[in-house]
Amino acid sequence: MIKCGLNIMLLQAAKPDEPSWESPWGPGRPGWHIECSAMSAHYLSPRFDIHGGGADLKFPHHENEIAQTCAACEDGGVNYWLHNGHVTINNEKMAKSKKNFKTIREITESYHPLALRHFLMSAHYRSPLSFSASQLDSSSDALYYVYQTLQDLDDALLPYREAMAEDGGKAQQTAEAKDVINKLKSEFEAKMLDDLNTAHILTGAYQDALKFINASIGKLKKMQKKQRLSMLVSLVEIEKAAREVLDVLGLLTTLSYAEILKEMKQKTLTRAGLSEEDIEQKIEERIMARQKKEFEKSDQIRAELTVHGIALMDIGKETVWRPCFPSQANSSDGDKVREKQTKQNQSSHIGNVDLCFLSKAQTSLYMAIALEKTARTITKMAIVLSIFVARSRENETDADRSSSSNELKSIPDAWNEVCTNKDYSNETRSDGAKPQIRGAQFTHDKRKKRFSPTFVSFAVVKDMEAEKMELKLYNTMTQQKEVFTPINPGKVGLYVCGITAYDFSHIGHARAAVSFDVLYRYLKHLRYEVNFVRNFTDVDDKIIIRANENGEEPLELSNRFCEEYLVDMGALQCLLPTHQPRVSDHMDHIVEMIQKIIEKDCGYDVDGDVFFSVDKSPNYGKLSGQLLEHTRAGERVAVDSRKRNPADFALWKAAKPGEPSWESPWGRGRPGWHIECSAMSAHYLTPKFDIHGGGADLKFPHHENELAQTCAACEDGGVNYWLHNGHVTINNEKMAKSKKNFKTIREMTESYHPLALRHFLMSAHYRSPLSFSASQLDSSSEALYYVYQTLQDLNDALLPYREAMSEDSGKSEQTAEAKDIINKLKSEFEGKMLDDLNTAHILTGAYQDALKFINASIGKLKKMQKKQRMSLLVSLVEIEKAAREVLDVLGLLTTLSYAEILKEMKQKTLTRAGLSEEDISQKIEERIMARKNKEFEKSDQIRAELTVKGIALMDIGKETVWRPCFPLQANSSD
Repeated sequence: MIKCGLNIMLLQAAKPDEPSWESPWGPGRPGWHIECSAMSAHYLSPRFDIHGGGADLKFPHHENEIAQTCAACEDGGVNYWLHNGHVTINNEKMAKSKKNFKTIREITESYHPLALRHFLMSAHYRSPLSFSASQLDSSSDALYYVYQTLQDLDDALLPYREAMAEDGGKAQQTAEAKDVINKLKSEFEAKMLDDLNTAHILTGAYQDALKFINASIGKLKKMQKKQRLSMLVSLVEIEKAAREVLDVLGLLTTLSYAEILKEMKQKTLTRAGLSEEDIEQKIEERIMARQKKEFEKSDQIRAELTVHGIALMDIGKETVWRPCFPSQANSSDGDKVREKQTKQNQSSHIGNVDLCFLSKAQTSLYMAIALEKTARTITKMAIVLSIFVARSRENETDADRSSSSNELKSIPDAWNEVCTNKDYSNETRSDGAKPQIRGAQFTHDKRKKRFSPTFVSFAVVKDMEAEKMELKLYNTMTQQKEVFTPINPGKVGLYVCGITAYDFSHIGHARAAVSFDVLYRYLKHLRYEVNFVRNFTDVDDKIIIRANENGEEPLELSNRFCEEYLVDMGALQCLLPTHQPRVSDHMDHIVEMIQKIIEKDCGYDVDGDVFFSVDKSPNYGKLSGQLLEHTRAGERVAVDSRKRNPADFALWKAAKPGEPSWESPWGRGRPGWHIECSAMSAHYLTPKFDIHGGGADLKFPHHENELAQTCAACEDGGVNYWLHNGHVTINNEKMAKSKKNFKTIREMTESYHPLALRHFLMSAHYRSPLSFSASQLDSSSEALYYVYQTLQDLNDALLPYREAMSEDSGKSEQTAEAKDIINKLKSEFEGKMLDDLNTAHILTGAYQDALKFINASIGKLKKMQKKQRMSLLVSLVEIEKAAREVLDVLGLLTTLSYAEILKEMKQKTLTRAGLSEEDISQKIEERIMARKNKEFEKSDQIRAELTVKGIALMDIGKETVWRPCFPLQANSSD
């Protein structure tokens, strides 16, 4: 019968009541795997270019398929195997077997198919994709904005079609439009050429193109004929480029823009459970309420619709609606305020400033100010630009222009003054050169008697040395902090050792992942282009042992836990590395490197095993400080008498029964542990690269051996900076699976928010040991809750003033106190991060001062005079931006709103407490009754019992609410 438990079914004999076909072996039907082998060979050839499928098909389906094809056809095979990541729901893979799936038909009943397609492309195809209605809402909102912009462009071009035809192609595109198109195309092609990276594909340069369209439409009527024709040609070419991107992505249909928008609106109504007639009735009710000055009712109608994803907009005397991201609208203050908020949700963003609030002049200003993020040395130039734009409003009268002309003429002088200001003239690079600012041009318009800056030709020499942004990293090799200087200016090669995939990852693994994610994010923040490689070990003794215990294939087991690890990384907000290679996919590279080592007489073959000769490595032990005579063979390998030196380690292990193996010049076998990283780092980076990271326990033997191998195989091999993170300890012992004292990431995120876990993992310097305890996680949870609650309170406080802020048009200045707070926040943050990524207490100090300023200022807003209030509002907005930027670099900012994060954190608190919202409501009611009955001891006892469980009751006016707090034994005296 079956000779091996791994044999696969090619044909199944017929069974009663099952369909069957005749075959030489009797009636039956094919096994699952043979069908694809046969059909691919029939429609393509036995050997073809690309084979794709879900990641779960790698084993056994695709493994068996390739085995069948190669057995049947000598030249059979596939050149490129591509596998897409899973869709997850509630952190589990979506699958029919788990009954947690959503059908395509079900989703497209309430969402436009294009929105679903956009969502499915919103992460890299190899990454897990977390399904949620809010993600679909975001995709729907993003696509609606794209098509509405293109529809608006079509409408704007319509009156000029005849003139464009008469022009006969004489008019040329503007230089700015050419630049917009070039950037759009180059960014799109670069992302697609880089392994079809569709994540954020319609952001960046694509959004810049849409913004250009929206900004240009309103200018057409005011232009001279020649200038207008040039702009029209530009807009047509930008539309072509935008359509080409949509077409390649499959987001363009045969329908017109208007028809697609109509369909998307209908899907919105379906989700909301409303009809066009219902909306019209709501609009009529709101009009009547406003006529009767029942503004609360008017606002309530608008707010109720906003919750359903329907935004009402007053355009002239008419009220229309369009889809928006469903959000809980605040029912306080004003139709017009929320109208602005609705438009805000629909608009694209630069940083955190909503373009819908900005005039054309303001948009240009903010684009200029945005450059400050790219090169911080131009802060004062942005101030000069703000003065200029504030004075060059389009609606100035002739009298205004006359009175301000002298001031406007002085702006180039002011510009020169700032450019030569002592703060900059004293700033020198390490080579002694001065920072340069070039291309700032002013054009004198004689008709309007004013100077106009040419923003397009404004350029800044980005020079990180000029900014004194010197990143210092502790290099394990030299045992000191060193200024980081990459091999190739502006580019960084980073390799980090990943997990051995045989079980769920624990908090120790999370520490390494978060530590190097912070490094990755900060390098990107410093404008480096980072090639980040993190491997998976999917061939190893531990994997084989666990697979045998479970009765499953080793590669199937490791594949499963690789995918689970990626789910955990997504929860912890760890950015996906540029590459995530697996050992099993790189056997050719590993074998090739071993051959080079043997050729250099640094390795030797013994009965199919290949060992590295440490005696041939003169610098062996330099990284770890281990003397060769004191070294041991390695933690994962027993001492072998066949070795020339007991410290020699395995490069290749001869095949053993029941273990996976691959062909090699030394016979079938599998690689040793250390060689995999040498081979993969050399393949994805180069033999010599910038930074290698990993846990402190990897210094010896893994990294020591890795370095010896690479240098033996490649003369110029090596690493410039070795970084190692400290252990996570529990009860003063290193957390490890071997000690069975570990906590898995999955286990902890069931009861603590992943952001709280991430905060905890950054709460000590990455090189220091980190002691795990529930109280530490409670502290992190409470600290983050305070941050997000403060930002949410600020958002609520700013809402009634949004319209007034947009009308202010940037005239108001920040207060001196606010500027000081922002400067201290930024300088303290950069100072700590530049000093070897010192995240310990990163959200304390100046960051806490910023939060205190926000909380203190919120209560003052209503009591202030208008001018004073506007200055404070501008200050608060800028402080929020600075606070968000810090959170973003630290990976503590998600795509969710503050309110959504707070809601999730409250739910985790309830989980830890073993309570529900209903239980809390009941306790609040019991306490209210006790107080009414003057049973104060009972009232205090209820509050104390909840405080012990991390739930604080707060009496606000006549209402009692709750929020998470640090679990504490409450004192029963009130």
